Amino acid sequence: MIIVTTKKTTLGESSSKMDSPIFENVMKSAKRAIRNPHVRYGSAFLTFLVFGFLGLKEFAQIRYDIKKRRGKSLEFEQEMKKSGLDKKKAQTLEEIFQETVEEKELDDWFNIRGPRQGEDSREIQKKQRLDYDNMQESN
Repeated sequence: MIIVTTKKTTLGESSSKMDSPIFENVMKSAKRAIRNPHVRYGSAFLTFLVFGFLGLKEFAQIRYDIKKRRGKSLEFEQEMKKSGLDKKKAQTLEEIFQETVEEKELDDWFNIRGPRQGEDSREIQKKQRLDYDNMQESN
């Protein structure tokens, strides 16, 4: 024979912790806080800031570790060259400017004006291009 007993509760007691009024108030507050835009977007923003900081810290540490090891071992230099991270010769701004100026021909250009209000730009630009081409053929 099996005897089953049940515990009767009075008005002040609850049958489980989930039914307590304190737990219900905490759950209501948590739901209200989750719906709050300051919590919803602010928590995402703060998470982004924290993990962004940690990620940047790790990448910066890698950079500094490579700077420490560079030049100290031949094997490390060979690994760097294989991976394409070998140090290139630093150029000054003047050298870069001279290379750019020598490649470009800066004296051979023609100004084609933009359209004015109420004008059809395609017709005017087409006429200007024809005039420019005729001028080039005559030279």
